[in-house]
Amino acid sequence: MEFKDKLKYLRQKQGMTLEQVGDAVGVGKSTVRKWETGDIANVRRDKIDRLAAALHTNPAYLMGWTEESLLPSAPISGTETGKKPLSRQAQQLAEDYDALDVWGQRTLRVVADAEKARLRADGVPEVPMYREKIIPLFGTAAAAGPGEPDTGEPWEDYAVPADSRAEFAVRITGDSMEPELHSGQVAMCTKRRPVNGELAVLMVNGSLLCKQFITDRENIYLRSLNRARRDCDYDIWATGNDTVRCYGTVLHPPVPLVEE
Repeated sequence: MEFKDKLKYLRQKQGMTLEQVGDAVGVGKSTVRKWETGDIANVRRDKIDRLAAALHTNPAYLMGWTEESLLPSAPISGTETGKKPLSRQAQQLAEDYDALDVWGQRTLRVVADAEKARLRADGVPEVPMYREKIIPLFGTAAAAGPGEPDTGEPWEDYAVPADSRAEFAVRITGDSMEPELHSGQVAMCTKRRPVNGELAVLMVNGSLLCKQFITDRENIYLRSLNRARRDCDYDIWATGNDTVRCYGTVLHPPVPLVEE
């Protein structure tokens, strides 16, 4: 993935809005949007560092220098103590530190202190303490045709930042919600009834679906954002026999109402 794709993916994974990311980095939401669309390709190093801290990843991953993303769902060390999780590189450096004599350890300490002082002088904020909470992750939410809930455990534990608004998550399958939601993406959700235009997670006739929610107060119209997949639309009539259960709303910026 390119920088713009990683940025959007990580922001949505954390359940953050453009404005929230902008506030964390010190820019407006329009700038974050331009980063995600690629309209602004060159991002200053200090902004990269702040983005990485806000999205709980590392600058090297955002820049494409490593595949080590430090996503909250990955096995990480340090979370039990509330500290920022250590990357593999940091763990290796710690092992190297222990292998040095006292003079080598003092040298590394001097270098680390000097670099932290440089970052403070450049206005780069301290990396926040990492805390997390566990929410349920449902295995399948179809974005292209009927989805079948897992036949085993109905969900798995999924770690997100403690301040995330997400109350549960679903794993998207299919392409009918492109370009906003991608197959395989984990969508953060809240247990709130959707309003017109929002992306909702619903159980319809036993199938777990993610669609844009539109209603005229009597009937419900579930629409695919990808109009090439309008065959996956659902119309639920008040006079019909469909069974519908609303799980909640996807934490996602507003999108235009789908037009026929």
